[in-house]
Amino acid sequence: MAMLRARLKSGKAAVDEFNALISISRKADTRVNAWQLHEEMKKHKISGNRSTFAALLSCYAENGDVARASRTLDEMKSEGYEARLIEYSLVLKACIKSKEGELALKHFRNMISEGISPDIIAFNSVIASISKSGDVDKAHELLQLLMQQEENLGYDSFAPVLVQLLDKGRFSDAAELVERMKERNLYPDEAYFKCLISNYSKVNRVEDAERTLKEMIFRGYKPTVRTLTAMLNAYARVSRVTSYSLRLAP
Repeated sequence: MAMLRARLKSGKAAVDEFNALISISRKADTRVNAWQLHEEMKKHKISGNRSTFAALLSCYAENGDVARASRTLDEMKSEGYEARLIEYSLVLKACIKSKEGELALKHFRNMISEGISPDIIAFNSVIASISKSGDVDKAHELLQLLMQQEENLGYDSFAPVLVQLLDKGRFSDAAELVERMKERNLYPDEAYFKCLISNYSKVNRVEDAERTLKEMIFRGYKPTVRTLTAMLNAYARVSRVTSYSLRLAP
């Protein structure tokens, strides 16, 4: 940085030098440094190029700095650079990390209005952002739209919505979504079973938790201490302290 400042004083600093430093800053939680480097560029009237904005967006996306990511995208457009799918994807990544569902949806709509066709990764990013922000109905609606457009979806498209449905106690909606997944030859993973057992236990639905535990073990997944503790707490609450070995016996 000291060498760069010396070159700035001599008027020899080039945009590529700034781009390299900004890219390096992405490897750690140094978003402020990236922002400072960009401000230094503007101070010395060194115009950024597409690589500059890409490096900045990568840094902000990595650290979940959605405010600066959004401003950088706007600045890039004002400098005459057309935003592409890759730049929007980086902003959406920042939205996921900061749980900014509404902002993710706004960028997603802007992307479509600018004629950019979202890929599955972009769809998944928006669904995950909206789910994490708590608006599971909107995320579910967007997932259904994606299901209509894409045949080859992976489990990652469904997982955020499933988790939120379970956390909100909407077990029938989650079960319906699992059936839709099975139609696509997609099946719940270990995390789903743990989440389902945990949420059944929270509302004292011990029979359902037991059934899910048996299915989980049948599919080759090993329950954790945390999962079993959740069930024990449920048993205690309904005065049904029973041996797991008896419950799980064939």
